[in-house]
Order: sequence, then structure tokens, then C-alpha cells
Amino acid sequence: MGRELYEIENDELRLRLDPTAGWVRDMEGAGEKSLLAGPGDPGTLSEFHDAGFHPQCLTVYVNTRCNLRCDYCYDSGNRTRPERNVSLNAVRAAAEVVAARCKAMTRPFVLGFHGGNEPLLSRALVGGIIACCRKVAAGHGLQVLSFCTTNGVIDRAAAEWAARTFDGITLSWDGCREIHDMHRRHADGRPSYEEVAETADVFRSIDANRVTIRVTVTRNSVDRMRETAEFFHDLGFRTIHFFPVYRAANGTLDEKLAVDQSSFVFNFLKARSWAKPRAMRLIYSGTRWSENHDRFCMLRQNNLTMTPDGYLTACFLATSNHEQENGRFVYGSYDERTGKLSIDRPKLASIVARLRHVPLQCEDCYNRSHCAKNCPSLCPLSEPEHDAEFECTVFKWLGLANIIEAAGHVVELSTREECIDYFTNIRISRVPADRCDERVRHIN
Repeated sequence: MGRELYEIENDELRLRLDPTAGWVRDMEGAGEKSLLAGPGDPGTLSEFHDAGFHPQCLTVYVNTRCNLRCDYCYDSGNRTRPERNVSLNAVRAAAEVVAARCKAMTRPFVLGFHGGNEPLLSRALVGGIIACCRKVAAGHGLQVLSFCTTNGVIDRAAAEWAARTFDGITLSWDGCREIHDMHRRHADGRPSYEEVAETADVFRSIDANRVTIRVTVTRNSVDRMRETAEFFHDLGFRTIHFFPVYRAANGTLDEKLAVDQSSFVFNFLKARSWAKPRAMRLIYSGTRWSENHDRFCMLRQNNLTMTPDGYLTACFLATSNHEQENGRFVYGSYDERTGKLSIDRPKLASIVARLRHVPLQCEDCYNRSHCAKNCPSLCPLSEPEHDAEFECTVFKWLGLANIIEAAGHVVELSTREECIDYFTNIRISRVPADRCDERVRHIN
């Protein structure tokens, strides 16, 4: 069977979509519009298809320390583990692997700091890691692009240093004081809003354009997403990443925080509609039609990720393996005896094979090459009892909205009920490319 197209229609529009080539055509209008930022093919989503090891980015979980106790944290278990810091020797070994691959691909060396911790509590170590990676990269004729995620509860000196050091910063900040302090508090219960706002002020004064605000949306805040977008607009920030709260590494989620998916879609589109004419970018990373992508798994993104205890992890939720608690995600570690990474290649191949598996629910889906496939709530590496029910309303509906808007139509919905009615009444049919004028299968 050749490449297949999809027809998307309701009473007001009729579109033809090619998910592989990344174009959409308005069958009642003129021409076709590109969806992808550049050429791509779902078959090349990951170079791990041959079970090789080809990382082009290094992500370091610097430590196991965090000065907040957010009630929705996916890594709250880290709070009871011994304090650990990643070693520079381990980072150097990882950097050599990444640099060699980046040189072969003629790409810059990308370095990220992330994880269930606050990296800027270890600013001196972070600085040492950056210097180490720059030295390794320079030996391969490469430049380093560095990025950091922070909770913003840091002193002014650290904030100024970060703003001048990183090419991009993601600041976790849920919105106004009431919304933010509802969930993001210190261990002793003190609110954190004021400290985060002060850090944001430093970032903005140096370069607001390098800052992405990361908003975790809960049941308490989902109906205030447009208000939150306005809040950040007034502060001078232009890139906001909204994501609904998801399950922790152990598969748990406080149902009092869980977001109704149709409510998230409606409020995200409402906020984005307000933001667009104001030159703001509102992002939902679960479905991105500007690129071919898959789950958030580090291996699927060609990302070598190292935990503070020197392990290599396939999942961003697995931030340590001190007690072998995340063994199913770990495929290697730093070997102090050799000074190199030790890769369990049979296990790596097994993990990659499982990650390549397309869920049955995705096989016929127009969105399958532009969707995180319910990650991280549903993981092919997790134990069965940790698997969430496969629910992809947000992925599908926001994917549809992106396609429809790319074709030149406006998706403006006044109520959640209207949102539900609009998307559930869109008809989607799969059409083989060599039989474009014949509808052969109704799939939704």
C-alpha cells in the first residue's frame, strides 16, 4: 500500500491532508499549505531504528536537590533519596559521545539542564559542565548551544548569570500569585510566587526573548488559561508553553488536579486566539505539526540523558537509579574504571524496539507522526499497572485545529460544549494516494 492521504470535512470545510509530506489542501479553495517547518519523513523520526547509539543532544540532571515541593511534581520521590551531584568525569565521557555524533551530522552540540531538581542550586557545577562540554565540542570543531529549565527560586546572582549564559531558559511559572502559589510552594509551605517574579524580572531585563514560560495546568487553573496568557503578555513574555498536569514517575496522579481534556482544548484555543494578534506564541508540545515527532522519550529525540548518579535514562521521568528503582528505563552508565560510558546494547535495542511500537489506537490516525502518543501518561516501558487509559482527545483535537488553521480557516469556539460539538462532528476518512478521488475507509 502506498502513502495515504486523509480527507477532513464538516459542513463548512473540506480538506485533504498528507501527514508524511506535511501539507494540507483546501478542496474548496486554492493551493496547498505546508505544515512542516522543513522536509521530513515519519520513517526518520529516530536514528535509533537500527538500535545504534546516535545522540545529538546531551541533557544533564545535575543534582537531586529541589527547594520546592510542588504538589503535582512527577519526581517527588527524589526528595527522600541521598543528595547526589553528577560528576564532571561522567559528563565528559557523555560529551565525547555526543560531540562525535554531532560532528558526523554537522550539527551544533546541544546541552540541556533539566530533571526533577533545580539545576541552578548547583550553579558552580553547571558552569563547570558548560566549560567541560565547550572544551570537548571545540575539539570536534563544534559550538555549544545551552538551555536550562528552572523553577525560578534562585538568588539574583544566579538569575543574572543564567540570563547571560544560556541560549534559552524555560521558567516554570503557573501564572498570577493565586494560581502559582496554589501548587508551587516551599517544603515548609511558604509561597514561592514572589521569588519567581523577581527572577523573571531579571530574565526580562536582560533578554525576554530567550525565555519560555512553562505553565502546568490543573483542574484549578484550566478555565483561566486566557487570563494567564494576558498576565504574561503584560509582563513582556511572548512564548508560553501550556501543558496539563500528568502522572508521576510511579504512575500516580491526584485526581483532584486532573484536567478534563475537552476543557484544556477549549481554553488553550481561546487563549491562543487572544495571543496570536499580540505576537505571542502559545505552545502545546504534545502535538506539533511544524515537525515530525513522536513520544517525549529521550531516545526518540536522539538525546543522551544522564542522571546525577551517572546512569543513562530513556525517560525524562526517571531522574535517578540509586536504588535500581528505574532499571527498566536505564540502558547504560558511566564506568569509573574506564572513564567511558558503558552501554548495554541488547537492552538498548530492546528499549528502542518497544518505543518504536505504534499503539493500536494510533495505526489509522492522521496525527500519528505529529503526536506524543499519550506520553508520559502511557508508556510502553512501564509496568501494566502504571498505564493510563489511552486518552488522546487533546492530541487529536489540537492537531486538527493546527491543520484547519494552516489551511486558512479560523477555529473560534465560544463554549466548551461548542468545542466538543465542533471536533466530534468533523469527519475524517483515509484515502490511498493512488485513489485520491475515492473514499475507502471512514476512521473516526
